[in-house]
Amino acid sequence: ASVTPAEAQQQPKPSSQQRLHAFSILIHQSLDLETTAYAVVNELRSMLGCDRVTLALAQRSGCRLMAISGQDTIDRRADNVRQLETLAEKAMCLNAPLWCDRETSNWKESIEKLGRLKDEASVDSPWTLLGMLPLRPSPNETAIGVLIVERMTAAASADVLQRRAKVLIPHVTQAMLNARTYSHLSLLPLWSTLG
Repeated sequence: ASVTPAEAQQQPKPSSQQRLHAFSILIHQSLDLETTAYAVVNELRSMLGCDRVTLALAQRSGCRLMAISGQDTIDRRADNVRQLETLAEKAMCLNAPLWCDRETSNWKESIEKLGRLKDEASVDSPWTLLGMLPLRPSPNETAIGVLIVERMTAAASADVLQRRAKVLIPHVTQAMLNARTYSHLSLLPLWSTLG
């Protein structure tokens, strides 16, 4: 039986705890690195109420973009992809999330905390709020990756977005750590073939 709009309004909305639980289950469903990365960025986009989420993981020589919300593939030759990878590489060194709000007068000073950028990738995009969130398994460990969160409209306030991100980042870090560990298992291709 289909639900009428009036009945849909009467049904209770899921609590934030229920939404967090559903989010955590969804991003832990797969151990495939790419599948997990795309689940993370697409689900985070709606959970945070932002316009774009980009996930980059640490590599031996810098950072590599794994997923961009709303996109099925990444064109590695595109300038904006290289710019985002440069931005992510700089953000890996941060000890805490860095938020830049264009509605404040000192947003350029916030960006300068990353050091000198070859090109001002983040400055030229149309964001109003930019967050660079290192994914650290624990405060003293090296970041395994970075989330770049962009809000281009005023859908969610900066405070709300930052509070939500603080709750969700540990779940994202653990999901990506599990997928990365699994993908680096020795003889994994052979096991997959035999399986």
